[in-house]
Amino acid sequence: PSTLRCMVEPSKANATVLPLEASGEMLVDEVLKIALKTETENQRVILASGREISFDYVVIATGSTYSDPIKTFEKVERDERVEKRREELSSECKRIEEAESIVVLGGGPVGVELAAELAGKFRKTVRRRQKRITLCSKSERLLPQMHRRASDFAEKWLRRANVDIRLGTDGGKLVDGADIVYRCFGSAANASFECELSQAEEGKGFLVRSTMQSVSSDAVFVVGDAACCETSTSEKTAFSADVQALVA
Repeated sequence: PSTLRCMVEPSKANATVLPLEASGEMLVDEVLKIALKTETENQRVILASGREISFDYVVIATGSTYSDPIKTFEKVERDERVEKRREELSSECKRIEEAESIVVLGGGPVGVELAAELAGKFRKTVRRRQKRITLCSKSERLLPQMHRRASDFAEKWLRRANVDIRLGTDGGKLVDGADIVYRCFGSAANASFECELSQAEEGKGFLVRSTMQSVSSDAVFVVGDAACCETSTSEKTAFSADVQALVA
């Protein structure tokens, strides 16, 4: 959840990009299939290595894909991942510092937060028009899934910070002339493995009830970006994921 701040203040990554401390066995492998219980076989997870792990309950927390550098997907050795990610964020900050024109596409939570981080960090150069930050949204207001007051507050704050807000547009020619373009939309749940669980429309994740259990099986819980709750329209944020973990 601190990635956007780390893009403008990479030193923050020393406290937020950390190795995962596993309390139990940690297995690095690829999931090929989640097989549900049948009359002849127990439910199990089938891995690319050939190993099969039986379970009473399983939690799917596979996250989502997103545009680089907000999320990175470069495959590196496990021991090198933390340092590699910190280096990526530091390099991105340098690229931002050198850019004169930055366009952020998407008026949802990620786009609005990124535009605010950029405007806050480089407020002096933005005020002097030495660095231009433009936020483009196809919708007619920012944060369209939130209350109107949140939209109005965000727009007022960003305009006061000299962010150029363009509503009802995909950016058009602004994209071609920008030094950097961040695409803050198009998140897709990581659900490429084989399973018989019901999914929402493409990219939205596995359908779950309010208990975070799959609508297809009480033995399967899904949390985070991989989940699509049929009774909620809330944004997929770190806060939402924390609440879902408590429920599950």
